[in-house]
Amino acid sequence: MPAHPQVTVLTLSGERPITIDALRGWEHPYDLDLRSPTAIPPMCAALRQSPQVTSLTVRAGVSEFLGAAVVPSVTTLRLNPFGELQDLGPLPRVFPSLRALRLTPHPRGAAIDPTPLEVLPGLTVDVTGFVEVSGGKGLEVGR
Repeated sequence: MPAHPQVTVLTLSGERPITIDALRGWEHPYDLDLRSPTAIPPMCAALRQSPQVTSLTVRAGVSEFLGAAVVPSVTTLRLNPFGELQDLGPLPRVFPSLRALRLTPHPRGAAIDPTPLEVLPGLTVDVTGFVEVSGGKGLEVGR
């Protein structure tokens, strides 16, 4: 897809998986909204080279971030998992500057433990819709 230099919000949606491996030429998008299943490691590598992107929406399971590149520019993450949210541990390593996180629960409802996120001072976590929330001392957790 050709770059459009004035675009500030880029939304891609569909049911087919996509791979974002570069954002060259896209100078101004600060918000990347990926509603399609996305290959996480190449996306994180592309974001590492695109510090203008500070807000990310992605449809992926947390385990997909294991081994992904660190993305220090992203401060807002909206995670729409299509599987269970077992361990949030990979998120602080990949997004060390995270200030706001919104987790969408699995349709069957789920329990969530934001304890691994406690290493991110000042993080606000929105867990609206989860059946049970435990842990997360020191975090601002919205329910």
